[in-house]
Amino acid sequence: MKKKIILFLICIAIVYSCIPKKNNTEKQINIDNNSINEYKFEKVEIVNNELSYYDIEPKIDDLGEFLSMYTDEELFTVNFLELTLNEIIEIEGLERLPNLEILILASNRIERIEGISHLSQLRKLSLYQNKISVIENLDNLVNLKDLNLASNQLQDISGLLVLKNMEVVNIKGYNDLNDEYFDICNQFKENNPNLLEWQY
Repeated sequence: MKKKIILFLICIAIVYSCIPKKNNTEKQINIDNNSINEYKFEKVEIVNNELSYYDIEPKIDDLGEFLSMYTDEELFTVNFLELTLNEIIEIEGLERLPNLEILILASNRIERIEGISHLSQLRKLSLYQNKISVIENLDNLVNLKDLNLASNQLQDISGLLVLKNMEVVNIKGYNDLNDEYFDICNQFKENNPNLLEWQY
C-alpha cells in the first residue's frame, strides 16, 4: 500500500513539473504589451502649453485618436500644436483646443482645410506640403496673421479673399496657374495692406 501511495505521489510530481510556468518577467512583458496597446501613439508631454509630435514612431494617422489620449483640462491650456511629418488625412478634434494660437500640420496627407473654424485665437496656420486643392473655411480666423499653404496642389484659392489682416502668406507650389489665379492674388494683396511677405 505504501509503495502505491509513493508511486502515486511521484506521478503527480512528474505531471506538475511538466506544466509550463509563467515567471515574473513574462508577466511584466504582458503588462507592458497591454499598456502599449492601450494607446496607438506615444503620449508626449505638454510643456509650456506646447504639444509637439514629429519624427516619432508610430506616425499619427488619426488626429482625433491622438488627441483622445489627453484630458480636456490638458488640451485647454495648449496654445501651440505641431504634428509635422505624420500621416494625418483629416483635421479633427481641435474643438478641444479653444486657446490654440499656432497650428502646424506640415508634411501630412491632409486633403481639406476643415475643423478649424472655431479657432478664433489662431495666429499662425501651416499646412505646408499636404494634398489640399481648395482654400476654404478661413472665414472665422479673425486673428490669423501667418498662413503657409506652400507645396500643395491648389486649384481654387478664392478662399483667400476673406482674409484682411495677413502679414505672411505663402501659397507657392504645384498650383493651377491661370488668369483667375493671378487676379485673386492681386486682389488679395490689395485687401491686406499690412502684408510683409507674400509668395505665390
